[in-house]
Amino acid sequence: MNSDFSFLFEKIMDRIEREKLKEKERKKLFLIFFLFFYSFLSLGIFSFFSFRAIVQQGFFYLFSLFFGSFFFLKDFLIFFFESFPSFFFFLFLFHLGLFLFSLKSILEKRQKIFFLK
Repeated sequence: MNSDFSFLFEKIMDRIEREKLKEKERKKLFLIFFLFFYSFLSLGIFSFFSFRAIVQQGFFYLFSLFFGSFFFLKDFLIFFFESFPSFFFFLFLFHLGLFLFSLKSILEKRQKIFFLK
């Protein structure tokens, strides 16, 4: 598993050197890499240290999966909101999407009722 991450890290370093990416793009690329690295690492740590417990009691694996997905989600949200202009703008877009989706479903229901008559 360690060799996979080192191979991935070398590929990212080669791409950065090849394309001479801008500083902001470099930071985003590294942030995405470390985000995935630490999320998988958190899954690996929990399952590695509790391997005997996993063999004896299977529900420890579910705990490790839950904690790993929680850490991944937390890191992803931090990355998303730091790269997004603001949290309120995201909320505005989210609620706008919900409104448009509900409006679309209401119009589709009305159209079905109209065609049934």
